Amino acid sequence: YAFTGVKGKINIDLSNLTSIGTEAFAESDLSGTIKISKNLKFTGPDAFRKTKITAVIIEEGVTELGYSDGDGMFMECPNLKSITLPSSLAELRGRVFQLCPALAEVIIPEGTKITYRNNWEFSCCSSLPLAAKAKIKATGYTDGF
Repeated sequence: YAFTGVKGKINIDLSNLTSIGTEAFAESDLSGTIKISKNLKFTGPDAFRKTKITAVIIEEGVTELGYSDGDGMFMECPNLKSITLPSSLAELRGRVFQLCPALAEVIIPEGTKITYRNNWEFSCCSSLPLAAKAKIKATGYTDGF
């Protein structure tokens, strides 16, 4: 809960962090692009839930995302427009991108296969164009958007 609910401009460099705990930035004014490196471990759910971030880049080498089956890591981020997933990503858990109504772009390397633990990882992402939905479905996702 380190920065939960913090208002005002938040500038933080995640590149040197090795772990992020429960609701670390939840419901804060954190904005901009978040980069998740292979060295960053999540020790609790909802790390970035309800923030103002606009883009998420998951760097090559990350093999799983979502702390647990119920994790809402980027859930309810109303300004989130773009996600970049690496070919190394093998598993998504929980509600990781659920309820992100502005999400319009998901960049996925060709041939990427992902295990979706709950199949609600992208539910209620109503702005996704058909091409993005097709790419997500091609990785193994079977639920709705």
